Amino acid sequence: MAVLDFTTLSVAPPERFDLWADTCARQYLPCKTTSPFENDFVASVRNVACGSVQISRLRHPPLRSWRSPQLVRSSDPEVLTLLHPASGRTHLVSEGRHASLSGGEGALLSSSHPFNGWHTGDDHTDVLLIEIGRAALKPLHRSLDRLLCTSLDLGQGMGAVLLAHAHAVVEQAESLTAVDRARLEGSTLDLVHGLLAGHLDGRISAPQQTLLQRIKAFVLRELADPELSPRAVAEAQRVSLRYLHRLFEAEDLSVSAWIRAERLERCRRDLADPALAGCPVHAIGAKWGLTDPTYFGRVFREAYGMSPARYRQHHGTLPLDAAVGAVPLRRRPAGL
Repeated sequence: MAVLDFTTLSVAPPERFDLWADTCARQYLPCKTTSPFENDFVASVRNVACGSVQISRLRHPPLRSWRSPQLVRSSDPEVLTLLHPASGRTHLVSEGRHASLSGGEGALLSSSHPFNGWHTGDDHTDVLLIEIGRAALKPLHRSLDRLLCTSLDLGQGMGAVLLAHAHAVVEQAESLTAVDRARLEGSTLDLVHGLLAGHLDGRISAPQQTLLQRIKAFVLRELADPELSPRAVAEAQRVSLRYLHRLFEAEDLSVSAWIRAERLERCRRDLADPALAGCPVHAIGAKWGLTDPTYFGRVFREAYGMSPARYRQHHGTLPLDAAVGAVPLRRRPAGL
């Protein structure tokens, strides 16, 4: 189901909390949930599936949700959730950190780590969730644990742009085609990546950050060139190879690994795009500079756990004339 609209008003008041809990158990990341409003739990959710990205708007009474170490061990789909309370106040505890969030803030949670969260107030809380498979943020994934359960500014700059984008996706959900959703996956990932990278950039000076962003922009423009290498990048940007490697130490990835990860991410998006269903797998690899089909298949499997062809099949990519927008929903967090 590409778009999920759900409300507990479809059943009698005493049955509403159980319906919410049962729906969450079937559709979302396993969590324990309680609420002082269990006798008449009026809640709703709209979820839009865009490939590896899920965007949800939830409205519910105050509640508490927690994911125990036992639940983490029993089920971990390795997803990251960016949570933004559009109203009310949300408290989160994870990895020994406590974040107290209100309107202009958000926080990152991981399915791989236990967490506890609760919403306070006497009225309904509106929450926006953006869930992303951790593998889709591979260029950042080694650094992301440092951002878990810390307050992220979503009231201005890149954060505000991301929120406006996510709200628009939810509002326009019913008018989006399967191709639209495939394209929105890429734009959402880029915005999330930009937001999180901005919060990680503090390890190098401002001039170095500016230079690093200029170098990255050059690399992204040249990904299709199979001859792109750290030395070629250094020469084009007029920096020494040694200094280039020093800049990328802040990324927790070598220059070569970062280039490869960006190429693979664009291949992954193309493989999930219904508009490119007729394009051979090897041609998609070559489009992004991975011209050796054997090498492309090997590094893609290492990154995403399956071959490019299997990934395309697993994500149900169909030709345009057959695309009906049926994208399976993965298990993801609810109630936070």
